[in-house]
Amino acid sequence: MTEALFHLVWAERRFRTGFLSTTDGATVEVAHTGGLYSGDGPDFRDARVRLDGLLLAGEVELHLRCRDWRAHGHSSDPAYNGVILHVVLHPEGAGPVPRHDGTWCPTLVLRPHVDARISDLLNQSARRGRLACHGMLADVPSDAIDRQFRHAEQHYFDRKQADLLDLRPPDPDTEESWRLLVGKGLFDGLGIRHNRHAMRDLFDRAVDRAAGWTSAAEADLDMHILAFRSDPPIRWDWSGSRPDNQPERRVRQGSMLIWRLATVTPRLDAFIPFTHGLGLGAERRDLLFRNVWLPGLALYAQWRNDPEQLAEVVRAWHARDRAVPSAVSAPFMDAGFPAGIVTRSAGVPWQLRERCRASACDRCAVMASLIRS
Repeated sequence: MTEALFHLVWAERRFRTGFLSTTDGATVEVAHTGGLYSGDGPDFRDARVRLDGLLLAGEVELHLRCRDWRAHGHSSDPAYNGVILHVVLHPEGAGPVPRHDGTWCPTLVLRPHVDARISDLLNQSARRGRLACHGMLADVPSDAIDRQFRHAEQHYFDRKQADLLDLRPPDPDTEESWRLLVGKGLFDGLGIRHNRHAMRDLFDRAVDRAAGWTSAAEADLDMHILAFRSDPPIRWDWSGSRPDNQPERRVRQGSMLIWRLATVTPRLDAFIPFTHGLGLGAERRDLLFRNVWLPGLALYAQWRNDPEQLAEVVRAWHARDRAVPSAVSAPFMDAGFPAGIVTRSAGVPWQLRERCRASACDRCAVMASLIRS
């Protein structure tokens, strides 16, 4: 994680520029840090650096430790012959590093020139069990936090629509296709976390039989047989689930959902009557609404080219009027994020998984604000 943040420190010039020198004593003036390059090869391109007054133009490579140059194979890679300066964070073992063409690249140790607060941030980012920005959010403007979670909300909404399409590609794009798409998504959501595959399997086995059911009681009985007495058997995970999440309870709820699915309409206000009386807990009900119902309606509105319905669904997604599971919001609460955002924003799961846990702090508006402040 820290190397991505280190890139941000270099790109934003968040270091003292006076009295810079390489490990072998050459003075360093950074005229231009260069542009961050995301492909294979050196980290920054088109940089301009003066070494002992001589202006050099080329590439800059950053590492946390000098030994990473050899460990990453740069000494035998001709793509790194154009590196004019090797910048490392830690001083241990730092020195000039060999290029493939037989020349040596000077190394600059940046740790002594980085503000203590940023050093703490870089150190903390490597600690397990807490977010990199833990306890430092007082310096982050509220609009930067809000902007990052709005960004996360949009990405997560797009992801949930793609997830639904992966579960059951619609063909053709009709109301019946929508029911099948949403139905399997609801079964998937009921199975979180240990029995998602089992619930999907159950839906696929039951969906064609549902047309023959004449009552909810018949649906319940038939689903129980399919779930626990069919051949080949459905593989259920009975371990680690709370009583409310045991397979028998989820199968019973699924039988009611699939029984009602034939008559449900793709409207925002249909979700409450559709799920009424199923015994869903508030957390699971909110999860199904956010992660299945709203993305499903968005897809349906796009199929029908209905911008008004799509706008209504998008507003509901961004409304922040439903609770986020406490297990997901807890790391943000512990770090000091505003409760009004991290306990309500639909983007919190995406932010945790795709930014915080994925060591992608360099692409987060919150971390960028901390580095720049």
